[in-house]
Amino acid sequence: MHHDMIAITAEVVAREGHEAKAAELLAGLAAATSHHAGVLRYEVQRQSGNPRVFMVVELWADRASLEAHKNTEDMRCFIEAAPAVLKGAWLVREWQGVAASVIPAA
Repeated sequence: MHHDMIAITAEVVAREGHEAKAAELLAGLAAATSHHAGVLRYEVQRQSGNPRVFMVVELWADRASLEAHKNTEDMRCFIEAAPAVLKGAWLVREWQGVAASVIPAA
């Protein structure tokens, strides 16, 4: 595993009644981010049994790519729109790689 890579997880909670709009907003950011330099993985998951809770999983080639992503117009638009549909207390964590395994598709 390349030690310059940075992983980010962010748990966010949709405001009650805004679950669909939150999913749409997060999916739009994921689609836009797929074109950002240095992104290796960017996915949005929804918690089983709780449609208000989402987990964003990001993997970046290096810190410079992550920092550049944070300063994109896509992120500015997301940050501006998020308070209307997402609760403010996000649980964001940064991770460093230790090991990885890729399971081939069947």
